[in-house]
Amino acid sequence: MHTLATTLCLLVAAAVTAQQSGGTRPKPAAHRLVLRIELGAPGSPVARVTDKDAAPALAKVKAWEGRKVSWRLDGAALANRQDAEAALHRAARDPKNLRDSEHQPGQREPVPVRLEPGDGTRWCEVLTAYDMLLAAGFQEVQLEDVPTPWFVPRSVMEPVLDDGVLVVPRMVFCEPDDRPEPGRATFDVHQDGRIVLGDKVLFTWTPGKADDVTALRQQLLAMRKDLVADGRLQVCPYDGEKRLDMPFLVRADLWTEWRDVRRLLVLVTSPEVGFWKLHPAVTEMEYEPKLRGGWRVPKTAK
Repeated sequence: MHTLATTLCLLVAAAVTAQQSGGTRPKPAAHRLVLRIELGAPGSPVARVTDKDAAPALAKVKAWEGRKVSWRLDGAALANRQDAEAALHRAARDPKNLRDSEHQPGQREPVPVRLEPGDGTRWCEVLTAYDMLLAAGFQEVQLEDVPTPWFVPRSVMEPVLDDGVLVVPRMVFCEPDDRPEPGRATFDVHQDGRIVLGDKVLFTWTPGKADDVTALRQQLLAMRKDLVADGRLQVCPYDGEKRLDMPFLVRADLWTEWRDVRRLLVLVTSPEVGFWKLHPAVTEMEYEPKLRGGWRVPKTAK
């Protein structure tokens, strides 16, 4: 496991600096890089589990074979992951892409990166790109139009749900989820776009129809009311606005479309709701190939 020590130090330093100065976090430099994920070939869906005794619900979930993605860094096409990783490492060390560090006087650090998943991008591909950026040395990543000042992937104890109905993505850079904060909510986002909290289905995606997020919004507003009453509405050190000082865990299937994860993230981080600490649920090993081989989740691991 690779920890997020650098990222966490950055976040803590930003919070302390803002609180000590009595103000908000300084605005980031105007210069930033843009990493875009593009879909080259969608691939073919195959059954996630080959076991003939698998649960009927697994018939609706798939894995993808022959899928290809490419990247663009500030408009420059990068045909494969090797080229993309090399380009990111060069960009992170290019003097024109360095700025004075806000938290380490006399030091230089890479400028922020905006990560833009293209149409059809899956959640696992978004987190792979995030891994690539961290490995290259970038410390500040803006995930499209979702406020993500606190984006800390957590390696969860239950990476596979219901024998494979939901499998979280693998990430290299993550922290163990061994001490979750009491009261932290866990949102499940399935391949079909459903958003579930516990046993409540809060959103169902219907192709060709406008999204109806009424139930999801009402649930989130009720959670906000309870958290405000509990004193959780605090000044956010990143922008000086009052936001909920409580993380939330997003447990999305690795092949869920980014569109469906984004739908949840945009709403929970909106001003009317006010969450800003994101814990994406990840795993340190690949479980899906094991499932394809007929392996079943040990009961003791659930």
